[in-house]
Amino acid sequence: MLELPERTHYSVLIDNNPGGAGYATEHGLSLWIEHKGRKILFDTGASGQFLANAARAQIDVQHPDAVVLSHGHYDHTGGLEGLVDLPVYVPIYLHRDSFSTRFSRKSDGRINDISMPVSVREFLEEREKQIVFVEESIEIFPDMFLTGPIERKTDFEDTGGDFYHDRACKIVDDVNDDLSIFVGHSDGSFTVFCGCCHSGIVNTIEQIREQRGDSACRAIIGGIHLNSASETRLKQTREYLGSIGRPELDLRHCTGAGATEYFMEKH
Repeated sequence: MLELPERTHYSVLIDNNPGGAGYATEHGLSLWIEHKGRKILFDTGASGQFLANAARAQIDVQHPDAVVLSHGHYDHTGGLEGLVDLPVYVPIYLHRDSFSTRFSRKSDGRINDISMPVSVREFLEEREKQIVFVEESIEIFPDMFLTGPIERKTDFEDTGGDFYHDRACKIVDDVNDDLSIFVGHSDGSFTVFCGCCHSGIVNTIEQIREQRGDSACRAIIGGIHLNSASETRLKQTREYLGSIGRPELDLRHCTGAGATEYFMEKH
């Protein structure tokens, strides 16, 4: 994990890659973020396995100051119903499109349902008063923000896969509910935490920089969905990161082993 400034820390609760002896691994992502005394649970992986990892690391995920869901795919929301002791006053932030039905089509033609699990929808319905729908960038705690939906401006970034709202794959899903967390540091820089970054990491950083007045990106942590990215996209993304000062990287989950290695070699 990266060393971040001041009172900013994070832990990876679950990821595709093993976190150490005795820790569960799955296709999913969950991060625990602490910033200036506030504690945020960012995504909950595909199942309740993140809970066991958190307990092993002595992190009380049942009592965060807020829960944030980056988007409505099962591998980021599937463990939410395990928060049985979550206090009723803790807000749960997500975009309202996270409840959409979604499918992915693989290169071999397989079609998978990747929607938020029904049991998680029911959990959220029971806690309706805790839900805060995110429609734009908001500050949830001092110097901690949610991007809200990201404007898609680049011509080389896409959602990272074939996503649809129907099993027949006729209605394209642009994953417009995708959002990230960013925290500001006293030197004016920021760190961004991504779930899958279906909007594209360049689009995401540029929107944050525009909001903050062209400040420097110190670090990128999480998934940036480059597992099936073209060489052109990888190259242009790398060049962009170089142009903004080469932020530190802790790339996870959907970034893909090949893309992660590419950035670590070229960064």
